[in-house]
Amino acid sequence: MKKYILLLFAASFFFSCSEDLIEVDPTTKVPAKDVYNTEDAIDAVRIGMYSQLAYRGDGALYTLMFPVLGDILADDMVYGDTWYQVWGTEYAYETRATSSGPKQIWNQSYYSVEITNTMIHEIDYSKVEGFSDDKAKQYIAEAKAIRAMVHVDLARYFGKAYHLDNGASKAVPYVDKIGYSSTPGEVDLPERNTMKDIYTKAIADLTAAIPDLPAVNSGNSRYMNKNAAYAILARIYMDMHMYPEAKAAATSALEGVDLMNKDTYYQGGLSRVNDESLLVFVSDKDKYSKWRTFTSFHDNWDGMGDDFRANETLVALFADNDLRKHFFSPESDHENGSGYEYHKHYLKYPGYGVTVGKTSLGYYTYGKFPRIDAVIGEAKGSLGLGEYNYIRGSEMVLIIAECAAREGASGETEAKNRLLEIQQRMISGASLSTNSGQNLIDEIIVEYRKEMFGEGHGHRLMLRLGNGLKRTGGNHTALLNLPAGDPKFQWPVPQSELDTNPNLAK
Repeated sequence: MKKYILLLFAASFFFSCSEDLIEVDPTTKVPAKDVYNTEDAIDAVRIGMYSQLAYRGDGALYTLMFPVLGDILADDMVYGDTWYQVWGTEYAYETRATSSGPKQIWNQSYYSVEITNTMIHEIDYSKVEGFSDDKAKQYIAEAKAIRAMVHVDLARYFGKAYHLDNGASKAVPYVDKIGYSSTPGEVDLPERNTMKDIYTKAIADLTAAIPDLPAVNSGNSRYMNKNAAYAILARIYMDMHMYPEAKAAATSALEGVDLMNKDTYYQGGLSRVNDESLLVFVSDKDKYSKWRTFTSFHDNWDGMGDDFRANETLVALFADNDLRKHFFSPESDHENGSGYEYHKHYLKYPGYGVTVGKTSLGYYTYGKFPRIDAVIGEAKGSLGLGEYNYIRGSEMVLIIAECAAREGASGETEAKNRLLEIQQRMISGASLSTNSGQNLIDEIIVEYRKEMFGEGHGHRLMLRLGNGLKRTGGNHTALLNLPAGDPKFQWPVPQSELDTNPNLAK
């Protein structure tokens, strides 16, 4: 695309959720030099960079697509295809070049990448009166880290799991400059990069960004920060099976960060910024689309909870002395007609030993992500209103534990202590693990599944462990047994992209 930006970069657009405002191939453009000439204009582009990730009428990357697809492609969460009949082919691993999933996620990812490249390449911050060098460095660093995050998250759907062939498979283009176009003959058309190239470029972007990013605190976890960038690095290194590097990055991600306590966790902490939030995508009560948010897909009352369910094999992992078992409420609460009673059940602090029961339809719903404005005993709150913790500290603690356990006997004490940090918060009578070797690693991975369920981690965990997909239990409508490396794990390039860019077929 030539050096133009979209008229859509007005601040009013970036706070909007109307479905018809974002076009993949817009026709109304203005020269960049005529726009980026005030601090307000630059701030509007930065706001737009985050808004594109979190807001969109038909679903945004980081408040709908990545977190929901990230779980329904694995085993612990089930896609019911009752109301939101969009991802049935993806859930059944019958994805084709003409399927909606690849096209949606591809288009929105590269639209986001275009904004990051605008922030990095198109703005001459030095010519804007009152714009400090430090602020310019921070904005560029945020854009580089987000560019890395989007490319890696996208690549996992289109490329083979890194460790299976050391990143040799091709996935998606890593677009790190302005000038790419889908119009033949206008500029060079991008080709797909290998997973190794994508991860190498992402690591370089994150490493370059970290020195200029602020440390996380309760006020800036809604923006890219140093701790979040380290956390993304930790995820990348886990994919690559580079465990010492992953452990170091996860340790840096936790600098200055405390985990949520039991009360905050259980009383709705996962639907808002909390002590362990590293990167959060917001739902503004005046601007969000209630049917296309992360929390609405986990809401079994008015939302899409019939589409997004918990598999019975996941529920079976939670012992009676685990407070998290209360997220799977008993049948009586599901049948309550007032709505807020369901929220009252899981927002109160009920103690241990809850009776968990399937709904009358034979599956499990849950209350892990309450509406942020629900009031116990008074109001059920606003459908879909909540904040999505894309990265939180508990994940980093579990990564450190797993990496330490993989060190062998020398790391087992650290691994057990880290595991206990997670377990003792929610499990009554939790004590130091007695496992060792592979059994300890397996225990940590099970704890990861229990702690992070519903948050979009299942697909990534499945790929990096290399176990393939073995769907179990009676809740899945598409029971599958796919070995690691099965071609069905790699989505095809969308046909609409192949039609305009033949290089993507290479």
